[in-house]
Amino acid sequence: MAITITNTGADTFITDGSQNPSFNKNFIAGLTKATAINNPLTAGLDSVLVLDNTGRSIIMAYPDITDINGSTPAALGLLDASQVASYLNNNFFDFGDSGLTSVATASPLTGDGTLGNPVTFEDGSKSGQIPIWNGSQWIYSDLPSYTVNYLNNAVTLPFAGGFNLSGGGTNGNNIVGTFLYRNNNDASILSPAEPGKGPILQLVNTSGGRTHVSSTFGTGYFRISSTSSAKYYVRAKLRITQAPLSGSCYFGFVQEPGTTPTGGFRITIQANGMFPVIQNGATSVPGTSIAYNLNQWYDILLEYQFIGGDQVLKVYIDGILVQTHTFTPAGAFDYQNCRLTMTNAGSTNAWIIQFEDFIQYAII
Repeated sequence: MAITITNTGADTFITDGSQNPSFNKNFIAGLTKATAINNPLTAGLDSVLVLDNTGRSIIMAYPDITDINGSTPAALGLLDASQVASYLNNNFFDFGDSGLTSVATASPLTGDGTLGNPVTFEDGSKSGQIPIWNGSQWIYSDLPSYTVNYLNNAVTLPFAGGFNLSGGGTNGNNIVGTFLYRNNNDASILSPAEPGKGPILQLVNTSGGRTHVSSTFGTGYFRISSTSSAKYYVRAKLRITQAPLSGSCYFGFVQEPGTTPTGGFRITIQANGMFPVIQNGATSVPGTSIAYNLNQWYDILLEYQFIGGDQVLKVYIDGILVQTHTFTPAGAFDYQNCRLTMTNAGSTNAWIIQFEDFIQYAII
C-alpha cells in the first residue's frame, strides 16, 4: 500500500510531531519508518510517493530503510515521471499500457471501442425507435403512440367499489361507481387483495356457459363503423391463473347480442396463445399468436382504427407494440351495439382469468 503526497509550492512532509525533519528543496528528509507507523495517515504503509510542483517525484520504500531512527531513509531518491511509472508498475499496479486493444459488446450495443469502430447503439429499423428490455432481451420498439392521446382522454372504471349486491341491474350486480355489470356470481372481487396489487376482479366459469363483466345495455353501447376513423382504445391488466382446456377468454369492444360476437375487436386468450381479433360480422379474423405464461401479469392495451379502407388493431403489452393486425373488409360495416367487456367463455372450470384495479377506454 502507498500514499501520495503532492507538493503545491511549499515543502510538504508528514510527521508525528516527535521529530523535526530537515528539508532540501523538492524532497522530504527525516521521514522514518517509525514516524510513518506512528502517524495515522501512514500507519501500515510500506512506501510513500511524493510529487513536487516541478513534476519530479520521490519514492520512499520502507523495507529498504535500515535505520528507523535515522533522519534520512536509505531508499529516498529523486525520480522523473518515467521512473515513477516503472516503480509503480513493478511494485503496486499496472500503471502503464494494459495491452487492452478492444472490447466485446452485445446488443443493443455495437463496436469494439477502437478509433475506427467506437462503441455505440445499434441502428433500429426506422426513425423514432428506442431500445426496450422485454424481460429476456433488448429489442427496438416504436415509442408508444398512445401515450399522450390515450392517457389524456382515458376513462378509468375502477374495481375498488366492489359489487353493489343490492343494486341489481340489467346484467346483474353493478361495480359501484361504474356502468359495469356482472351476469352471474362467478365474477367476484377477491378479498383480501393480493399484496402490492389493486382490487382484483376474478372471472370463473362454473356453468360451462360464460361469465362476463360488461358495460350495461343501452347506455353502455359503443358504435364502431366504416363511416368513422376514430381511434378506440381499451386497456386492462390481466393474468390467467388456471390452465385452459378449451374455450377462451377475451376483453375489448364487442357486439354480442347472444353468445356469439358479431362485431368489434378484442384480444382473445386461448390455450395456444393470445390473438388480436377483428370481428367481421359472424366471422372472427385473428392475428398471429402471442405467447403468454400462466400466473404472469400483463398490461395490455388495444388500439383500433378504421383507416384507408382497413381495420387496424394494434396490441401493446407492457408498453411495447408487439403486433399490428390488419383486415380489409369487403364492404361497409356498422356495429352499433358494441359493449366494453371482460369475458370468460372457457369450458366448465377450465379457466380462471383475473383483472387488476381497473379497465380503461378512450375514443378519440
